[in-house]
Amino acid sequence: MTHIAIRLSTLLFALLLCARVAAAEEIRTDSFVLTVPPGWQQIRTEGEFYNLTLHEPGDALVLLLIIGPARVPVERFVERYRAKFERGGFTCSPITTRDGTCLMEFSSRERKAYGSSYAASNGSQTSIFMLLAHDKAGIARLREVLRDNFTALDPGLFPRTF
Repeated sequence: MTHIAIRLSTLLFALLLCARVAAAEEIRTDSFVLTVPPGWQQIRTEGEFYNLTLHEPGDALVLLLIIGPARVPVERFVERYRAKFERGGFTCSPITTRDGTCLMEFSSRERKAYGSSYAASNGSQTSIFMLLAHDKAGIARLREVLRDNFTALDPGLFPRTF
């Protein structure tokens, strides 16, 4: 797990260095609309899985959104994800469910990292939001960005609130 996390971190860092700085831009898909805040960098890939990474360089805030086929129930998906995080040295909260969304908090003192994840499914697709920051104030700011800039067009696929 550690080598995967290192590779993903290295890839993310390299991609963020190459990403363009976006003005307030609207990302529109069949399932959501998101206004990218000015100055935030973005990386998008589409295929079987839709991946979106937004990065605010000033405060090192990162928002990840992945949408893909629902191959297992969302609860099992989050349980597997939680186990991988724990094997990677993160402390994880118990998984809770609210309005059909699985929620989990995680942190690592060594990495000075805090995170929140929100996973939901409409039956055919699963989405997971991951909010990453150096402190809890950063996580609160990411939640505010989502509340102010994200609109679900497929309500079953996304959390009702952040």
